Amino acid sequence: MIVVVELSSRAQRHAPFNAMLLRTISLGRPGEAISFWADPAHLAEVRKMLGDAPATTYNPLRIWSHLPEKIEFSSYRRFWHGLRTLFGIHYRYRDQKPVMVVASGSPSGILAAYALHRVRGSFTQIICHGELTTIENGWVPRNPFYRFLRHEPVMRLCHGPEFRYVVLEQPIKERLQRLIPKVAATIDVLPHPVNEREITASAPPPVRPPIRVGSLGVATYAKGFDIWARLVATLSETASLEFYHIGRLHPDFLGQQLKGFANSPGPEDLPRSDFIARVQELHYVCLPLPGRYYELAASATLIDAMTCRKPLITMRTRLTEQLFAEAGDIGFLCQEEAELERVLRNLSLQFDPNRYDQQVANMGLLRQRRMPAALASAYAATLPPPSSIPEGVRPAHYMPG
Repeated sequence: MIVVVELSSRAQRHAPFNAMLLRTISLGRPGEAISFWADPAHLAEVRKMLGDAPATTYNPLRIWSHLPEKIEFSSYRRFWHGLRTLFGIHYRYRDQKPVMVVASGSPSGILAAYALHRVRGSFTQIICHGELTTIENGWVPRNPFYRFLRHEPVMRLCHGPEFRYVVLEQPIKERLQRLIPKVAATIDVLPHPVNEREITASAPPPVRPPIRVGSLGVATYAKGFDIWARLVATLSETASLEFYHIGRLHPDFLGQQLKGFANSPGPEDLPRSDFIARVQELHYVCLPLPGRYYELAASATLIDAMTCRKPLITMRTRLTEQLFAEAGDIGFLCQEEAELERVLRNLSLQFDPNRYDQQVANMGLLRQRRMPAALASAYAATLPPPSSIPEGVRPAHYMPG
């Protein structure tokens, strides 16, 4: 029995990842019962993306309304919520020795999971997303009680051979090992899987000008949207290029004049199907990743680009360097903003269709390596062997709506 608990995300947040996490588990451990617990709206989104999953049950979880969805915000209230939730769920499966997978890793959620691990002896994995960036960039409270509820002190305390962390890229593991050596031996890697159900057979856009280049997801400073907006404004008169942002604007950018965009992004999330359809219309995805944020965070934008086989115009980071080394020519790897501008200008002057076709093919190779079927056996090897104890009490199957 494998129990996956999402303590924080509601609705669409992390739904594509959680759907493919469940798919990867089911392929790696065929026939083993999987129980997924999450907010009802999140369950509905995951189930829509996952499709038929005979061995998986969906169970509604009440997330206290006053808890912020962003798990960088830890509190003792969130710890108490995690403690009650995890102990209550584990109690239902106590005769089956369940493996516990906590699908988001706030410091208070980690602490609650560790308490369960120490009291009940359950094998536990914590899935780490972008919240790890607070290790280097987070606010440090002056109150010592709240200063403890940060990733670094909590992770220094909470680790062990059967209490493990899962990060979503190899460079993140390497960085985390340097920052917190105590957890070095307890970090596993599950490369962020692509959503196989979002792969469409739609024809790619015509390989001719105008060349459509877009940024994706939530427009934030961490993703370099300010850099992208400057580039678009500078190149707005370039007739053979069209510029887009597909996704919503963070409040930091609402009300700002965005010159040169061929579309008008707003504050609302797009329905996932519309989002993917619009990404399919691009030629290139631009990721002007600044600073060190993505040294400790996987990029869902990169996964969306892989899913749709869109070559990249991106900054040099450990992750993008790894992807280019792994797959060859998948676009353009730039050192600074001025180089991004030169690449875009060159594309407007001398677009090479043959090179573009090869870049698309190489993105397809990356996509194939990130399919749940390709990741399943390696991920299954990070889990303990299946329990031979027969099934006991199982919760009622949840039917959203």
